[in-house]
Amino acid sequence: MAKSCHSLQHLGLRQCAASKLTLSTLADKCHLVSWLNIAGIDNLTDSELGRLAENMPLLREIDASWNSSLSDTGISALLRCCNKLKKVVLCGLKLITSQPFLGIIGDLKRWQLLEELWWYGKRRQTSSSQGKVALKTCDSVSSELQEWQFSGQLRNISYLDINFDIV
Repeated sequence: MAKSCHSLQHLGLRQCAASKLTLSTLADKCHLVSWLNIAGIDNLTDSELGRLAENMPLLREIDASWNSSLSDTGISALLRCCNKLKKVVLCGLKLITSQPFLGIIGDLKRWQLLEELWWYGKRRQTSSSQGKVALKTCDSVSSELQEWQFSGQLRNISYLDINFDIV
């Protein structure tokens, strides 16, 4: 299919058994794709995502959720190569951190302050001794962290399980 569909713009492969050869052929032949759903593909790694991103400069929307091999490396390549992105869905990616997004956050200082407050609240919750009531500090921070202001063209990013793991 990919070999003969050079004008393909909209492609959904959610939970398909796409081989590395299929993903490579898509990257090599389908440069006009603007909407791509590659959620839950077993063979999708950082390398394949990077190659897709490098060869699909018109990509505006992508869902790369539930691909357990994806890490900061692949997401960084996606954000770096695809300047026209408006919507990115990254649900269930346990290996990514906040690092790839730092370059696109419009108010980085505010975001870093909110992240610091979130960590402070988390430390206070875990350090409370037994028998004491652990108050949840900074309850409003988590909702604010989900309302980041982005610079550039990216307007919508979905990331389930937001956490700030130190790697």
